[in-house]
Amino acid sequence: MLLDILLLFCLSLFACQAEAADFATDAPRPQWWAQPLVLEGVPNLHRINERLYRSAQPTAVGFRAVESLGVGTVLNLRQYHDDDDEATGIDMVLKHRWVNTSDFGDTEMLDALQTIATADSPVLVHCWHGADRTGTVIALYRMVCQSWSREQALDELQHGNYGYHAVFDNIPAYLQQVDIAKLRSQVSGVNCPR
Repeated sequence: MLLDILLLFCLSLFACQAEAADFATDAPRPQWWAQPLVLEGVPNLHRINERLYRSAQPTAVGFRAVESLGVGTVLNLRQYHDDDDEATGIDMVLKHRWVNTSDFGDTEMLDALQTIATADSPVLVHCWHGADRTGTVIALYRMVCQSWSREQALDELQHGNYGYHAVFDNIPAYLQQVDIAKLRSQVSGVNCPR
């Protein structure tokens, strides 16, 4: 009996070790995914394209750094936190679109996409971690404005090393069923041409 338990324990360790080795591979990041940038005070910062960035919550120092990139609009998706304190003295348009990570729909996403689409200058989209709410908006941007497939957008969201939390299984479920054609018909602007 003890030998069976020991054998089971060793096999479990071996399986975990093999899975960890697979996870830790240094596969090159696809060039079409958002590219990581390092700026002080802007955690989890990535460049989607010349007009769009994504990150976690910037600090006051981070807002100045983001402004130096030419960003003129910041879209904050956090529920209970605006950017007023961190962005004091910064000449950027601050948009706050309240998004509940576990319960959102087309209304919030359409508003976020329209903010990105119509901005006169580059946009930074952020939430607290820059992973789930931000990842959802960026995945929709990829599908609506860049004509990515659902599979491509979900792959970047979940495996792009942004910190996606799998506990929010409503996010991939939403992205699998959302009516992209309907959103595309309602969103247009310089950053999302039809």
